[in-house]
Amino acid sequence: MFSILRERRIQTNEVRRGLALWPAGTLAVTIAKDTPLALVEIGCSAGLNLIWDRYSYRYRDDTSAEYNAGNANSLLQMDAELRGPLIPPLVTLPPRINQRIGIDLQPLNIYSSCDIAWLEALIWPEHHDRREFLRQAIAIAQDISHDLRHGDALE
Repeated sequence: MFSILRERRIQTNEVRRGLALWPAGTLAVTIAKDTPLALVEIGCSAGLNLIWDRYSYRYRDDTSAEYNAGNANSLLQMDAELRGPLIPPLVTLPPRINQRIGIDLQPLNIYSSCDIAWLEALIWPEHHDRREFLRQAIAIAQDISHDLRHGDALE
């Protein structure tokens, strides 16, 4: 039982980070004048945050106004509350992404039942929503090409 703790690293794939990545990606596309993006994630684990453009987002502000963004047909719908008077850029169409590269000391394979079980085991037992988000993100990721590399980004 304890051998798994010696062999594996604690890794998280909190796909709700996409709620912050969507506005950042929107801004990057605006600055790049619609040039396709190349995403590089350091510490990518299973690469589920490399596909933030494939998720659906709903943002609500202080006045209960609702802003939808992302892939409206996605299996994965996430919600966020916006605080303060500024609304981030939330265009509805996803940016064009031509490359997704992840670098991790121990990248995980979304086709491996052992790696998936490991990711699920790292979610606190009472966080049912995170577990469901993880499962939905894995299902989406299995249909998308991305390049996960074993390596130390500092090297």
